[in-house]
Amino acid sequence: MIIQKNKYSKRSAGGFTIVELLIVVVIIAILAAIVIVSYNGIAQQARTTNTKADLTSQAKKLELDKVTNGAFTGAAINNYLLVDSTNTTVTYKYGDQNGFCMEGVSKSNSSLRFYVQTTNGITNTQTGTCPVLANTEVETRCIVGYVYVVTDQTNYSGGTITSQIQSPYGNSTTSVAAGAHHTIPHDSNLTSIGRGLVTITMSSSTFSATRFFAYEPRTC
Repeated sequence: MIIQKNKYSKRSAGGFTIVELLIVVVIIAILAAIVIVSYNGIAQQARTTNTKADLTSQAKKLELDKVTNGAFTGAAINNYLLVDSTNTTVTYKYGDQNGFCMEGVSKSNSSLRFYVQTTNGITNTQTGTCPVLANTEVETRCIVGYVYVVTDQTNYSGGTITSQIQSPYGNSTTSVAAGAHHTIPHDSNLTSIGRGLVTITMSSSTFSATRFFAYEPRTC
């Protein structure tokens, strides 16, 4: 009697079943996903470290200028309005004769933003952007096709504040009464300007302070 073997009873010698091949493919996919996630995490951490290091480096350089000159000056700050390194764009935002706020943004991931704020010394970097000052803001606006550098001041104190405003496009002196708000525009007479600095010296019967505010580039 001839007995015919069932060809489906077992796999051929040295071969793999479809189920085994699927299991291998799934394992390879899982390992690949783990490697990709790990790499992305390491790369993100490297970008974060580089951005913080570049920001702190520029802040220390500007802080050194204060030590050298005894106080911050507009001439020194102008050198730090916009500093591009290989990995980071560092910008000066605002400050006075004692301290300042700078921001750093990663060039490879713009969502990585940090700032450093100083008051008689460098503080640790913080995530995000420089806090907005409540009483003064300097910005650029398009008015009738030309760029204006506009200073907005609100006086929250109990007395009148006199402000001397110096910009690359004009100087102004204004008095802001208690609780009042003033807007001072300076016409650049240009349709496009770069980043710049406005120096404001504020004084009242109780205080006197000089502050430096950077404004953003604008094209109208």
